[in-house]
Parts: sequence; C-alpha cells; structure tokens
Amino acid sequence: MVVDDKTTVTQAYYNGRQVGRADIVYNTVSGAVTITWNALATAAAAPNPDVDALINTYATDPEYLALINQPIGYTAVDLPRDYNGDNMMGDFVDDAIYNYLNNDDTTTNDIDMFFNNAGGIRTDWCSIEDPLNPGTYIWSSTAADCKPGIYTHDPMLLTYGNMFNILPFGNATVVGTMTGAQILDLLDQSATLFKGAIQPSGIRYKFYRYQDAGTTYAWGAYDACVVNRVTHLCDPLDVNKTYRVGTNEFLAPAGQDGYLPFKYLTNLSYWGDMLDAVNAYVSTANGTPVTAYKGPNKDGLLDGRITRVGDDAGGAIIPVTILHHNDSHGNLVKGTYVGYDQLATIINQERAHNPDRTILLNGGDDIQGDALSYYFKTAAQGMTSDGTPLPAALSINPNIAVLNQMGYTALVLGNHEFNFGPTVFDTTFLQAKFPILGANLSDSGAYGIAKLSDMSASAADAIAAGKVPVHDDITVNLPSGDPNNPIWVAILGLTNPRVPNYELPSNIPGLTFSDPIQTAKDLVPDLRANNDVVVALTHIGFTSDPNSIDYDPWVDTNLASEVSGIDAIIGAHSHTNPKYGDGEYKYLPAIIGSPADQPVIVNQAYRYNNTLGEVVLGLLPKAGGGFEVVTRAGKYISVTMDTPQDPAIDAIVDPYLGLLAAYNNTVLGETTVPIDALDAFTQETNAANLQADASVYELEQHDIIPDVHISGAMTNKKVANSATVATPYTLKVSDMFSLMPYENSLVMLRMNGPQIKAVLERGYRNYWYYKNVPDGYGGYSHYTTCMLDTNSAGKITYSDDPAVPPNGNNVVSFTIDGKAVDFNDAETYYNVSTVNYLAAGSCNFNDNGVSLWPLDQIENDTQFYVRDAVIDYIKAQTEPIAPAIEGRLEFLLQAFRYFFLPILIK
Repeated sequence: MVVDDKTTVTQAYYNGRQVGRADIVYNTVSGAVTITWNALATAAAAPNPDVDALINTYATDPEYLALINQPIGYTAVDLPRDYNGDNMMGDFVDDAIYNYLNNDDTTTNDIDMFFNNAGGIRTDWCSIEDPLNPGTYIWSSTAADCKPGIYTHDPMLLTYGNMFNILPFGNATVVGTMTGAQILDLLDQSATLFKGAIQPSGIRYKFYRYQDAGTTYAWGAYDACVVNRVTHLCDPLDVNKTYRVGTNEFLAPAGQDGYLPFKYLTNLSYWGDMLDAVNAYVSTANGTPVTAYKGPNKDGLLDGRITRVGDDAGGAIIPVTILHHNDSHGNLVKGTYVGYDQLATIINQERAHNPDRTILLNGGDDIQGDALSYYFKTAAQGMTSDGTPLPAALSINPNIAVLNQMGYTALVLGNHEFNFGPTVFDTTFLQAKFPILGANLSDSGAYGIAKLSDMSASAADAIAAGKVPVHDDITVNLPSGDPNNPIWVAILGLTNPRVPNYELPSNIPGLTFSDPIQTAKDLVPDLRANNDVVVALTHIGFTSDPNSIDYDPWVDTNLASEVSGIDAIIGAHSHTNPKYGDGEYKYLPAIIGSPADQPVIVNQAYRYNNTLGEVVLGLLPKAGGGFEVVTRAGKYISVTMDTPQDPAIDAIVDPYLGLLAAYNNTVLGETTVPIDALDAFTQETNAANLQADASVYELEQHDIIPDVHISGAMTNKKVANSATVATPYTLKVSDMFSLMPYENSLVMLRMNGPQIKAVLERGYRNYWYYKNVPDGYGGYSHYTTCMLDTNSAGKITYSDDPAVPPNGNNVVSFTIDGKAVDFNDAETYYNVSTVNYLAAGSCNFNDNGVSLWPLDQIENDTQFYVRDAVIDYIKAQTEPIAPAIEGRLEFLLQAFRYFFLPILIK
C-alpha cells in the first residue's frame, strides 16, 4: 500500500499464528490517509466450526489415511533433535540420504558428505508409555520425553505421516561440488549457531562459540575430517581438494538460513524430494523390527560427529581478535558518508568483548580523500594548505590525531599516503604513535624513510633523526592466561607495488616498490618459525579478474594461495564490499588454501569507514609451549548513519572543522549551468572542459605555456544542478572537492606526433570498452580520467565503430588551434600538459607497466593541483562561468561503413 509516496510492507508471521489488520482512515476534507497496523494473535481464538468441518472431510479421507499410516520402517532409539549439536534425529535423516545416494544404481549422485540445516528437520519422535494402555508405547514430540540408548521395549513403527512431520517442506536433494576451503567456511558459519549447528553425514568436526551479553564474539570449526567410503577412516579435510556435497535446495545454492558458503556449490544436479530418499532408505535398511534403527554405530548412542568444545562462557580455545578497516580517505566525521567518529564507536564496542587479546589494524589510504585531509595536509608544518598559520594544538594532521587516540597496533602504507610528496609524508607520519609497515618498500635515502626489520630501539633513533620508521613487520605478544607462555603475533606489512604507476618520480624520489608476494615468500618462513600467529596486513587489493587486460598478480588471493605460513590476510586498496565479494568469491571473509594445504582467511572492510572487519583466530596450546592456530573465522560489521558518534574523536576533530568550514564556504564565483561529469566515461562533458581550460590557465599564470592540455574528468560527479541564467549558482570551495576529490597535479611534457597518437589511441580504447562492454568493460580499468578530453585549443576526432574493437587506427585527427598534428612526424614537438595520474601510466595508459607518456621528456612537474587550478580560474572571472560542450571530441560513427557513409556525432 502506498501512502504519501511511501510503501508499507508487512507480513503476518506464518503458519496461521497471526492475522494482520490495517485500519485505514481517509479524511474527506484534507484527503489525508492514515493507517494503523495491528498483529492479532490466533492462539486464543475459538475454532471456526465450518472450517473445522471442512478440514475433517480431508482428515478422514480414506486415501489420505492410508497414505499417512503407510509403514516406512522401525527405530529402536528415540530420535530427538538438537539445534546446537550432535543429535540422533540429524544422524538418522542425514545418514539415510547419504547412504541412499551412495548405494543407488547411479554413480553420478555419489557424495562425500551430506548436510542439513537443523531447522529443516521439524520434529522429535520419542517413545513414551501409553497412559491409557500400560505396557504399550506411543510417540511423543516433546523433546524432554526422549532418552538415550536402545529401547528395552519393542521397536517403534515410523509411518509415512511420522516421516512427513520430520521433513514436511518438499525440499529436493541437491548434489554439487565444493572445495575443502568452502566447506570449512560452512563449518565456521555453523559454529556461530546463528541457525543451529549444520547437521552432517560423512564428515565430522569440532567447534567452539563464545558469547558476551548475547553477542557471539569468538567462534570457529576445526579438526574436520571426511569419512572415506572405502576404508571408513576419517581423513582430514583438504582445503585444496574438491568434494562432492549433498544438501537440500533451501540451502543451496541460495545460502539460506545464513549458510552463505552454499552459494559456492557448483555443478548442481537434483535428485527428488528428500523425504522420498529417506523413506526409500529406511524402508530398505530398517524395514522390520529386527533391522530397526539403533543409531549410527548400532549401539543406541551418538557417534560424536559434532563436538562442541567449551560453552558460551569459554573453554580451551583461546581467541585472538583482529579488528580492521581500510581506505578511510579522511571522512573523520559524519557527513555525506559515515564518519570515523562512528566507526570508532563500533571499534570500542567490539574491543570490549575480548579486550586483552584484540589487535587493531589499519589498511592505509587515510590521509587523503576529502577537503579536511587536503586542507590540513600540512598541519604538521604548522599551517593549512593555503598557508594559514595553525595554533600548536592543531599542528598535527587530524587523521593522525584520531588514529593516535584509538591506539592502533599497526598501519600499512596505502598508495594515497604518497600523494603529497616526501615533505608532507615525513612530517605527517613522524607524528604517528603506532608502527607503520611496508616490507616491500625501500628508500635510497632521498625520501626520508628509515626501513626497519622489526620493532626495536632503532625506531626511536630514526624519529630523532627526522626519518619515518617503516617496519617490514612487528611482533606483539598477548596474554594467554599463562604468564610464562604468551601468544606471539607477527604482523607483516605489504604496501602497493603500483605506486610508480600512480605517482610521478618527483613525488616518490628514492623509493622502490617491490613484488609483495615475493617479499612475503622471503620473510614469512622466519616469522612462522618464531611466532604463534602470522598476519599479513596488505594494501594490494583483494583479487584480480583473470580476464582483465590489466591482469595483476599482486593481490591477496594470490598471496594466500602462493605463500605458506600465513594465518590471516587483512587487505585493502580494492574497496571490496564484503557483502558481495569479488570475482569467484561471493562474499568476505574468504577461506583460501595455501600451498601447504592450510586455510588462510582473507578479509577486507570496504571503504570510507562504513565497515569494520573482524577476524577471530582460535588457538590451542602446544605441548612444550607455544600455540597452534586451529580456527580462522570472521565477519564484517556495517557502520550506518544511525551509529552513535564517539565524543572523544569529535572533540579532537571539532576545532579543525571550524577552520575548514570557513575555507569550504569561500565563495569562488557563479555558474549559469550545472557542471556535469556524470557521463565523462564515454563523452565530452562541460566539467572536463572546465578542468582542462582551468589547467591551462593555471599553468600560464606561472609562465608555463602548454600548446594543449589532454586529460579526462577528475570524477563522475555533478555540482550546481540548479544553475540557470536567471538563477546562477554560487560556487564554493566545497563544490570543487565534490567535483574533484582526488589529488591530481599538473605536469607538462614535450611530445611528438607518434607519442600523442599513442596516448589518444589508448584513450579511444578506454572509451570503446566503457561504452560497448558495459558489464566488466572488457577487462579495462574504469575511471572517468581514462576518457580523454582537451582544452579549448584542441579537438580530437575518432573513427568509431561499435561493432569493431579498437585496432590502433581510430584516431582520425588531433588539431591544436585548428592545425592538425602530423602523427607520423617524430621531429616536431608540442608542449602537452596532463595530470600526474595519467602521465605515470595509470588508467590503462601503460604497456607492461611502462607509461605511454614519455616521462623522460617532462618539461615541468608543477605540483599544481587541478582542483586549485579550477578554484583560481573561477575566482579570476568577472562574470558567471558557463562551461559548455563545444565539440572538442568528435566521433565519425562507422555504422554504415560498408556504404562508406560516416555519420558525424558530437
């Protein structure tokens, strides 16, 4: 029902237990409609005699009675359920289907294991003495009536009606394949007991689950083994092996009841109603009183296939909690996005569950991304970015100030930490009170970094010398309960090796970024030998699309599968939403097998403070000292706009916000048209034109005279949406941060015709894939910057054919001030300005990591930002601006190429 443009969605519970009632009042004068909803319980209502009579006609139907009273088989044990552990009913049902599939006339449905959700088995069958006929026994569905052991009385008959009450839903049996890692993930999920313990056949496992005030804070499964159908031994679950798995269609492939790992079930086939399978097997195996069911081992007892270790209050497993987040990009307070002040609330909440054994990790990309971060990037130097002096209390980068407040165990450097060059990097991170990691980063001495292999006194020496200590790894110890045997946790940091493709050499002098996976291969064996736990904290991205043109092996999934000895990988950079995962991974955290067939848990916490990641490692003491990691589980916690803000963080940030507000509210000028970059992926936009013209203006103010500017829009945003000639929109600095959130500096290069053509051809390739391969863009990186535009002096003309992929001959012409560039002339050079991000080779403008832009022909690496250029340009105008689409890009559409009739589009 829709009222005031709002749709109310309601439901009346289930199974006739409630009736929903809506009282609707329509005001005939105002036209207003109001609705009052009520839920009416039916339990106390008297039966309707007419309905009762109708039902009775079905209940007494002879064919129906013959069906439900049909004998199926016998049991000599009670069949109780237990949502949270091993139980006879679960064994009875699952073993029946497991054996039915493995012993029928076809091998295509043979399975290694079968799983049922506890809630899918709907009743208990327990024998009790009939009070009306002493010495005889009847069925009870009251679990308290069930007792262990083989009956001392005759076996009990199970009819079709009894069996239907056990499995009433008509679920089909599904058979498919899953890896051992995915099965372990399933058992970990089961260990939360969110919907009870998964009921198995053909596999055995142990698990633990601890709670604090009703919140599950530590859980996991371990010692899983698969019953060998030939030897009948239980072989350890192999995380890298593929198994044949059976379950019900409610669970797979949708992952219902929270059993998300069933989304991984592949090669699915369906084998009829589960009830029919159970009935068929029980009729054959337990069809007489002599062959009555006596339990899995025929002794009337459970076989311990599910073993819970400890209880909600605790047990032998010692949990280590890793809280983590990444890619905050500033956003310290609640605004357009949730704020770090809200994330801090969740961090403190989760820390409280396991306070002595919780570590807090930061995946990097903290000090860049919003107006606050930019304006106070030079706070450590005692001034704002526009030179305004700061009081001593604010002469610390606000991002570092709040991270110091929260007490991080470690932070790994992200690629955006290098955006502002060495001076900002050094002065900012010298203020950090937490270890900074980057094992695959080295400094020749030109940048200001002191590389350290571990946490040592040399960190203080480095700081005293004015150098930022960056560690390969650190080791922390946590209490285990035995003061003589603490838990040693090593944290290895791996930063982004692609930084040289994001930054020009002038921004990273002296720095070398090496292969993170090889670095891990070199360092992890020693860390493994000397610690109980090894964690890799990375800023390299979750996974790669193997079909991508820009396939990149430096990702967390490859790190997990190629390096043995890592227990957990805490990732960043790719902004992977754990709810959806990426590529073949349906969600995060993911369990991946290492080369040593050990499980590795990989997690990432999305971006912008909207997610807190949590990984829980369960440890058991080893004989002689030390600990073994036996479980690896995790989850993510969403931070919402309703999450309370942490007052301690707000107290730190509020003074900065006052200064920032004045800067953000600075009036620049007016525009009579919206400034729109929403379609900048595939066409000319007035926002990209404005940025290009402003870039040339800024350079000319500094006596740097380009012949032409080539770059794309800095993002796909739109500002000044209400602007018209009659009602101009007043532009402020805050609008510029919306339109250009990233730090892109201007650079001018000397380029000849062939070099310009190579860049333009790559720009067309980006455009073509964005426009014509919308789902995945043909494996090409997708950013507005990658679609090239030019300033008012230039015009780019392409030969465009939606049906034919780019062939390197799609640039028809490029004119500068009306004069065509000769693409074959390698002797004539032009001053071409662009942004550092493109010049470094990002956005697909590289071949095998080598930029298409001639970096050895840089004339001027200005460090002037495009955002500042647009600000200066607008402030310099005496009239409102009105950026327009002017035909700077032309596409000769070859839709009728066979008739040689090109169509000109703009």
